[in-house]
Amino acid sequence: MQRPPQQPPAPARAATARTRAERLVWEDRARRIEAARRDACAPRRWQSQHGRTAIRAALWLSGRVDGRPGPFRSLSEAEQRHVATVAAGALGRVESVLDLADVRREPTSEHPCQCGGTIEVYGGAGAQPVARCKSCGALWFENGVIAA
Repeated sequence: MQRPPQQPPAPARAATARTRAERLVWEDRARRIEAARRDACAPRRWQSQHGRTAIRAALWLSGRVDGRPGPFRSLSEAEQRHVATVAAGALGRVESVLDLADVRREPTSEHPCQCGGTIEVYGGAGAQPVARCKSCGALWFENGVIAA
């Protein structure tokens, strides 16, 4: 969880510092106001306004998981596992949509090979999808061509 930004000191009337002590108080006040301003717009602070993109969110979460310092507490183990699970699911969906993953599956045995063997389907990563019988080695390609 992100901690709230530092709060600036309460407003006060402007006055002329007449003594060294008053000058030090006003200088300290100015430092606290500047520190609060910098903390509120720190680049590591998650901004809920405009400018949120998927890339910025991924980088922000990566920094959180890696334990980089910032205006937030460390993630618990459960939160780290949750981020890892969501990231793995997102990666799988992106690879599937962009056809980047090399996938192998054995469909249900409703349609076995002529020899009765199990058919394995594989493809992806830009390769043409292929079905192969694990028993006799027969191949079926996407365009319907059968090779024995």
